[in-house]
Amino acid sequence: AHGVAGPSAARGAVWVFSGHGSQWTGMGRGLSAEPVFASVVDELAPIFAEEAGVDLRAELAEADLTGAPADRVQPLIHVVQVALAQVLLARGARPAAVVGHSMGEIAAAVVAGALDRGDGARLILRRSGLLADATGQGSMVAVEMSADEAARRFRDEDVDVAVHSTGASVVLSGAPDRVDAVLKLCAADGTPARRVASDVAFHGRQMERPAALLARAVAELTPGQPRIAVYGTVHEDPRQVPAYDGEYWAANLRGPVRFGGAIGAALDDGHRLFLEVAPHAVVGRAIARVAEERGHEKVAAVATLRRDGDAAADVLLATAALHCAGAPVDLTALVAGGRLTDLPTYAWQHRRHGRAPHAPAPRRISATPAGEPGLPEEWMHDLVWRPAPAAAAATSTADLTGRHWLLLGDDDEGIAAAVAEQLDALGCRTTRVGAPEVARAADDAVAALLAGADRVVDLGAVARSAGLESDPAAVHHDVYRVLRVARLLARSKATSVLHVATRLAQATDDATEVRPGGAALWGLGAALALDYPHVWGGVVDLDVGGPEHGARGLVAELLRARPGESGHEPQVALRADERLVPRLVRAVMPRGTTRLDPDGCHLLVGASGLIGPRLAERLAAMGARHLVLVSRRGPAPELVERLRSVGVEVTAVAASVADAAAMGTLFARFGAELPPLHGVFHAALAGGYTETDRLGRTEVSEMLHPKVDGTALLHRLGLTQPLRHFVLFSSTTALLGARGLAHYAAANRFQDAFAHARRRQGLPAQVVNWGAWESWYTTSSYADLMRESGMRGLDDDTAIRILDRVLHGGRAQHVVANADWAELAGAYRSRALVPLLDELAPLVRAQDAGEVGARITAAAPARQRKLLRDHVRATVAHVMGFAEPAQLPTDERFFHLGMDSLMSLQAQRRLADDLGCELAPAVMFNHPTVDGLTDRLLPLLSAPDKATGPIEVTPASADGPAHEGGNSGPAGADANADGLTEEELVRRLTEKMRSLS
Repeated sequence: AHGVAGPSAARGAVWVFSGHGSQWTGMGRGLSAEPVFASVVDELAPIFAEEAGVDLRAELAEADLTGAPADRVQPLIHVVQVALAQVLLARGARPAAVVGHSMGEIAAAVVAGALDRGDGARLILRRSGLLADATGQGSMVAVEMSADEAARRFRDEDVDVAVHSTGASVVLSGAPDRVDAVLKLCAADGTPARRVASDVAFHGRQMERPAALLARAVAELTPGQPRIAVYGTVHEDPRQVPAYDGEYWAANLRGPVRFGGAIGAALDDGHRLFLEVAPHAVVGRAIARVAEERGHEKVAAVATLRRDGDAAADVLLATAALHCAGAPVDLTALVAGGRLTDLPTYAWQHRRHGRAPHAPAPRRISATPAGEPGLPEEWMHDLVWRPAPAAAAATSTADLTGRHWLLLGDDDEGIAAAVAEQLDALGCRTTRVGAPEVARAADDAVAALLAGADRVVDLGAVARSAGLESDPAAVHHDVYRVLRVARLLARSKATSVLHVATRLAQATDDATEVRPGGAALWGLGAALALDYPHVWGGVVDLDVGGPEHGARGLVAELLRARPGESGHEPQVALRADERLVPRLVRAVMPRGTTRLDPDGCHLLVGASGLIGPRLAERLAAMGARHLVLVSRRGPAPELVERLRSVGVEVTAVAASVADAAAMGTLFARFGAELPPLHGVFHAALAGGYTETDRLGRTEVSEMLHPKVDGTALLHRLGLTQPLRHFVLFSSTTALLGARGLAHYAAANRFQDAFAHARRRQGLPAQVVNWGAWESWYTTSSYADLMRESGMRGLDDDTAIRILDRVLHGGRAQHVVANADWAELAGAYRSRALVPLLDELAPLVRAQDAGEVGARITAAAPARQRKLLRDHVRATVAHVMGFAEPAQLPTDERFFHLGMDSLMSLQAQRRLADDLGCELAPAVMFNHPTVDGLTDRLLPLLSAPDKATGPIEVTPASADGPAHEGGNSGPAGADANADGLTEEELVRRLTEKMRSLS
């Protein structure tokens, strides 16, 4: 843990107990072996059994909480909060004050000493039990405006201000149709608003009856006075000491949560450190915004647990973070009985000699039930969204004058008109063309339209706002339109750059609405960045709001875009006042396994092929006894027989998942002649590798049909079934892109967003972005190239067992891949910047284009060769993995020392950037020593046209590449060991580049 102790932190940390929304399946399992945590659970378990008939230990460790109602979830959150607080106390942490958000006030009262743990448990159980009748009757919406403004603005909409999140943001509650009306009003005038994932209208008029009943239900509780400071969220004065009687808890349920006021009071009293005690952090952003609104700096909000994290480690990290920030922590509680010891003696200075082997990272084996082999922890990853401060605009206002912007897409929401108006005001020329016109026009006509544009912005997907009811045909049209425009721009050799806008296509948090209709363009864009790096500018995901609001954010993002330059973010989501960018990070393997209900049906789509049969047998091993196997040709008879031999009833269906009639007939059988449907597992795909230059509408639709049309159809038909699992098999290609698989990336990225969209509506859904499986490698001609690029294969038998963990973990999205991320990132970066990988493989910043070359040419002529030689040596040594440049001999051939073709491309690209020269890919082959390469590059630095064209490749003779001055040793076939001709060499390099995925 890292931190800088400040004087304000000495006051200690304010412990914040957040409310509903932090839950996740298995949230109590990670600390079940912690004696302090377990003792609290043991203490409260009899109360849960008596009051609600609930097995508390099983609920915390094993129960699937996906889409679970509030009356079930909230008592479990409370137990985790109270038990977690005891663990923190045992680790030496102490609260200076407490704040509770909604139901979190009960845990805050317990920790403050005003309620004992037993009374706290009874209170949360009775409070939650009264919510059952209100479940499904309400809705909530977060709006960016003050509470007073919201009360005035929506006084006729029959909604209530439920939460004062900050001084400038609130949450409203009411009936679903009234919340819909608020969302429409906000969209009309550009006010940022998003639906909150709740089917209960908390803290409003729908809570009047439950609140009255609660006051009577807890009348016998005997609260005391808090022993530490409490900042309440019920009274207008947050410093007023709560009575904690029945009337107070009724007001806590019915009245608004004045969270922003409580945090503001703590800040005004000098507190700068906040610890969120919850299964997962959900209010850290609100705390930061309140601090910003009130002008307080150096404020820190520390999380305790993380969803699907290593709970024991998380608690220690939180405690360490408090200590590093300067809060009083009794460290003797962590190291009782310890003593001071001498510093260690002088250590050996270790130095690695020679090139480190490219071996897979050591496997961290996760804990598993007895008898089950361990699973590799390093395969598990997560997609997270990081705040990214906005950079200054790359283009000055003066430079914009006369620039031509082409805006493509329908304008049902007025976004194109608003963007055009803002660009026109900056002196630009704008042209707007609708999507139907682009679709109908011939390639020549579209190419002519594109030829006159400096920037092209596709807005067609912004209006895809129908959520889960989005039209699959519209997704097909969007993908092919953007693909076609990018291809025509690339063929034209013009300098135009293509940008794409979507709205709410990405799940940047666990609550914001997701509209999957535009998500396919994110996958497509990841692939286009590799195929057409000089054309692709990036994709921007807009927040809710009116056209003017969306246009402001989009135009600002377009003006700061620097495609191809260091620091450019090709994927950005704009949310409220934040700019967010995606990153892949390592994650913890979920613990525990899943048992499927043997009484329900489980539908597997894509039962043939490489993965389907393994998935079917795994579902059987997980307890499924009624399997319905669907594929276009029907499952293999051998698979059906194997399943039946172990007692599984199998129904085989030959149909396409996108065939509405066939699937409708099948779903009509569930609950009639077949048991009810409990699980959907969608692993179907169609189509294959096609170079982007040759992708037609037919190939695109063939790939999209099963994953876009099929997923939407399964969702719609499944709404009448008691589904517990809805699992989509996606791919890392959706996130990273791949050359030749642009349509596949688009199809899978749609599924990623669709899973999140279902979760927002309280429906079960999970998606797994799988890396390449070993069985795929055995059938692919690109297997060796893929492995060399850093993407290792997932062992099929091991990978399929991870599905148990994924289902048990409950998170909406998991990324499972076996990769050497540094090597893979290098492969991708040889084509384009991929910031998505920057945390897994930090980017070593290259010199600004031409910076090294300029410095060398500015030196005295006698020193230029030495400076260039040193730089060439350092660059090649870094790429090849030498610890120091001095370890790389200057007269030995790179390929004798271990360089491969991928390394040669990386070194060539870096040298070209640093020196400001264009270098052909074969330069490392033709000049394969430090001395030889230096002598070849030196004349280029002083050439007036050094940036106008690549170095010419000297045709290979029968004896190998021509020997040029400075190449040490005899000229022979070493640098080109196969005796390749120039054409063969370039072809192999081209194949290598194409394989980078």
